[in-house]
Amino acid sequence: MFFFCSTHIVLYQRLCFSFLDLNNATDSESRLTALCVVCVEFDHTDTIKHNAELYYGAITILSKTLSMTDNHDEIRMICSAIEMAFRGSAKYVKEAYHINGSTMFPILLRLLDRCEQSKMRYADEIILNITKTFHYLSKIPQLRASLVRQPGVLDSMQRVATTPLNVVCRNARVRVIANLANCDDNKVVM
Repeated sequence: MFFFCSTHIVLYQRLCFSFLDLNNATDSESRLTALCVVCVEFDHTDTIKHNAELYYGAITILSKTLSMTDNHDEIRMICSAIEMAFRGSAKYVKEAYHINGSTMFPILLRLLDRCEQSKMRYADEIILNITKTFHYLSKIPQLRASLVRQPGVLDSMQRVATTPLNVVCRNARVRVIANLANCDDNKVVM
């Protein structure tokens, strides 16, 4: 259970309104407005707030929204918000992964593939945010074996050698590979 204090109650209320706006958005303009609010709310360095975002279902709502859009602006903002939310502590990141990993990963991997083929606007930014998300997950030892067994993860990470990526994306992807390799269960697979 998440510890409540007056600060957390205010945060919870703000998150609820942001998520409600995002869930109720019926057109691209209202979704973009709601996503702007979500990105502003998530753009901070407070781990406790990121934990609350994860605890209250940010990844579930963002993954659902991501699965229903093909708008490049929306995709960019959703991937950015997912990356920011996953800046939380290991306990909450792990729980969010267990709840959403099986539905979120195929979507993120397809987006990564589309961006690497230069079929999307904001490709570099989307690649970086998805790779950072994978990096946050790969830093948690208990998730490393599960991540490698997600279909397509190893292939997408290994493309670092053949895909023209900017330096920041390339370095982030190499860090993911190093984290995944630092697991006894993955040594045979990798």
